[in-house]
Amino acid sequence: MAHEKAAQACWKAIASGELVDDFDKLNPNDYTELHEEELYWCICKERFETECEAYSHLSSLQGVTILCFYRAVMVSSPDVTPRNVAEAFVYGIIIEKIDAIPLSSVDPSSHKFPSLGHSLMAAVYSFSSHSIIHNNMCSDNILISPKHLITINFGQAILRGDNEDDECGLNE
Repeated sequence: MAHEKAAQACWKAIASGELVDDFDKLNPNDYTELHEEELYWCICKERFETECEAYSHLSSLQGVTILCFYRAVMVSSPDVTPRNVAEAFVYGIIIEKIDAIPLSSVDPSSHKFPSLGHSLMAAVYSFSSHSIIHNNMCSDNILISPKHLITINFGQAILRGDNEDDECGLNE
């Protein structure tokens, strides 16, 4: 309840002009002009928004190839008086909890990796058909559950436009 009141107070302060909503003006590529904390919040918000948008594009794969996405949240602390919007919130998503382990923790002799490879390639192909390039595929972002393979962490994904191919944005 206190968090909700703090968030409402923050939004009122933004609406009245008391709190400056300058977060979108921050540029994560311009390291020289940003304070370290502002840079962290800028990257955090950008990845949060990318992850939410990727889950939206991949809604038909939720519960199959990716975790079910329940809600995006922004939590504010009643104890913090932010100087700007970048400091006002901690961003997060609420996703399905499953019994799974990261591929990086798996003993190679305990699993049939050819079948995992086929499942992984099918997942990557399905992302592409939904205009998503994961852009951070590594063994920590692949979970093995008793039922299937799950890919996580879409915060660095590239969201491809309608007229773009899979190589768009990869050199950025």
